[in-house]
Formats: sequence, C-alpha cells, structure tokens
Amino acid sequence: SAMSSSGECGTSPLEVITLHRQIERLTEQLNAAHAKVAMWEQCMQQLLNCVMLSPDMNDMYKDECSALIQQALSSLEQIEAVNYVECSFPSIPTEAPRIQLEQWHSLNESEWNLRW
Repeated sequence: SAMSSSGECGTSPLEVITLHRQIERLTEQLNAAHAKVAMWEQCMQQLLNCVMLSPDMNDMYKDECSALIQQALSSLEQIEAVNYVECSFPSIPTEAPRIQLEQWHSLNESEWNLRW
C-alpha cells in the first residue's frame, strides 16, 4: 500500500507533499529562467538583424567580400584573369544567422553562439 511504501523509505505523506510543492516551485523558476533566456536571445537576434545584417551593411559586406575574392584569385599564378566576382548577403530573416546564449554573467560578460 502507499502508506507502507512511504513508511518503508522513511518519508511521511506531509514530506511528500512538501517535496511536490518544492518541485512545482523549482519547475516554475526553471520555466521563468528559460523564458528570460529566450527573451534575451530574441532581443540579440533583433539587434543583430537591425545593426549588423541590415541591407546597407549586407551591401558593404558584399562589396568587401567580392573585392577580397577578386584580389585573392588575381594573385594566383594559375589564374590568368578574373572577369567577374559577385557575392550575396541576403537580408531575408529566414536566412539570417541564429544567435543562442551559451553563458551569461552580465551584459559585459556573456558568451553567444552564432550559427548560419
């Protein structure tokens, strides 16, 4: 029976109820922490998209990358001529990199993972 099994392990019904309440509180705290992390990730994602991956910035990256590739290819003796180099950095949200919080100590001391 439930009474004999709880008695065998030395846990009273009151202790079981107390433990269940602690589990519920800890689960709520964990869910709140997960929600806070998700909020920070979404905030950083928006900041990344607005500041670093805006259409203007992507045009700058495209031009810089194209020039570097043109220069690198032209410097190879195996290549006689480079006629056209075009890079693309789309500003489509579905193709934007995903940012994920890895470690958090403060705004100044945090670690993020960026995946394309």
